Amino acid sequence: MYPLILKKNTLLPFLFCNFLILCLFQAGYAASLTITDDLGQKISLSRPATRIVSLYGGITDILLALKLKQHIVGWTRQDQKEWKSSIPSIGTHMRPNLEIILSLKPDLILQMGKARHSLLPLAHLKKYHIPIAVFNPTNFQTLFQTIQKIGLLTGKYHQAQLLVKHYALTLRNLHTQNIPLSQRPRIFFEVRYPNLLSAGQNSIVSDIIYQAGGINVINAPKRLVRISEETLLSLNPDVYIIQKGPMNKNIIPPSKRSVFAHLKCVQKGLVFIVSEKKFSRPGPRTIQAAIQLHNFLQTHNLLPKP
Repeated sequence: MYPLILKKNTLLPFLFCNFLILCLFQAGYAASLTITDDLGQKISLSRPATRIVSLYGGITDILLALKLKQHIVGWTRQDQKEWKSSIPSIGTHMRPNLEIILSLKPDLILQMGKARHSLLPLAHLKKYHIPIAVFNPTNFQTLFQTIQKIGLLTGKYHQAQLLVKHYALTLRNLHTQNIPLSQRPRIFFEVRYPNLLSAGQNSIVSDIIYQAGGINVINAPKRLVRISEETLLSLNPDVYIIQKGPMNKNIIPPSKRSVFAHLKCVQKGLVFIVSEKKFSRPGPRTIQAAIQLHNFLQTHNLLPKP
């Protein structure tokens, strides 16, 4: 059984030091556009990138939020399908077509995630000395830093700052920061079933749950956690969230799963089906995910009165 912990709110100190970060970035902007990505790599550009390849949908969402669509020269098949644009597809997030990417002559390639399958293609691209930045946000603070860094590399740092400020204030306006642990609904997030897979503490899902007013019942310090049905029964969460998307396509209602029917949240109908794209893909949509979950918790009287 995984014990609960109180997740510290990281948004307030983030806003407190925001001005200092802005000054540091602006000081470096005059000399060169330099950031350190989440692999510890230093990426330096002599001028803002104007030919960008996005290898992940969450990155694309950030670029679009910064109004940089005209500078995207390649994106994933899923992006092309969703946005119905003539921008060329480079394949998938996990298996990009290297020949297509090279033919697009990018001056910046952006990837998200540290999984081996997403990093392997980058090793080949580095041979061509193309700047590649990899980000791995696991909460809203690191997501906001990712937005800032992408803004710096693309000449949109001021716009990125305004965007981050707006997102942070939107989360603060949920007024969940001071809800004590004992009054937070305990929430389980299903990533996949069967072979039950859940979201752990090192996932942005955990921060979405926290900012919405709840607490993730899975305390393992991983992004994804396999657990048994027996462990789930012992946790007996207040709310059961199921993501729907590529990782969890054919959803079987928990009430029709023999063991799950014994959970109190299933018996009370506190099962919430959400979009995988919105909840599990770090980017601007995760702000809406927190609002959506907050509204669900409020509607079902699971949050303390202000």
